[in-house]
Amino acid sequence: MKNVSSFLTFAILCFISLNIFAQENHRSLLLIHEDKVIPSMEDQYLQTSKKLKKTLEENKIEGLNYWAFRLDDGTYMYVQPLENHAALDVNLWKEVEDKIGEDAFGELMSGFNGTYLSHRDYIVQFDSAKSFMMDDLSVDDVYREWYFQYVYQEKMDDYMKMLDEWKKAFTDVNSPMGFGVYFAGLGMDGPVCVYMLWGENNVETIEKNNKTTELMEGKRQELWQKTKKFIHKIEIKRGSLMEDLTYMPTN
Repeated sequence: MKNVSSFLTFAILCFISLNIFAQENHRSLLLIHEDKVIPSMEDQYLQTSKKLKKTLEENKIEGLNYWAFRLDDGTYMYVQPLENHAALDVNLWKEVEDKIGEDAFGELMSGFNGTYLSHRDYIVQFDSAKSFMMDDLSVDDVYREWYFQYVYQEKMDDYMKMLDEWKKAFTDVNSPMGFGVYFAGLGMDGPVCVYMLWGENNVETIEKNNKTTELMEGKRQELWQKTKKFIHKIEIKRGSLMEDLTYMPTN
């Protein structure tokens, strides 16, 4: 990490285990931290991240939790649920510093120095009304795909109506593919919608996606032709949960 404060704003687009997967328990706010790790420094990065998790476990830190994902391009994404925006005003790592001391904490975090090219933080907000079958997301579904759709500001109302059409189309055919919908918050420029798909692996996700297209009998392509008129840029991220880096206390 470039500095301690940047890593403190840890965060992925995600999704709560231990039956936190139930729809009513999906946190509306998620703080995301992304590190673009240098390939030759990935071993050091991993060792430091594992050491951090071990420190949190040994000291029974309760005021902090996050899921860790590794993306296909080598980016590491940390996803942290927030109760509200006021949580950002608190030093999320103070409990750790108090228990192990500022010097020890600084030494631990220095292990991230020089291991990544860039990093960024942003917030997304979950929209349950636009999402579909989020209750089906389970602890076995460790694979993720995130579709970042950058929407023209002046076309946002029309785009929102299209999201309702997408959900209805998936519902009408009883699609095996669920999806989560998140909207941009602090740290993201302009209107952005993030579609999150999941599965046990990429093969299963592709199979569910293909089955959905088959069931829709052309409706999916029709909807996309209408939707893309409201979008000026698309980014796709793919990755998997890193359980050995994830810190999610049972409480």
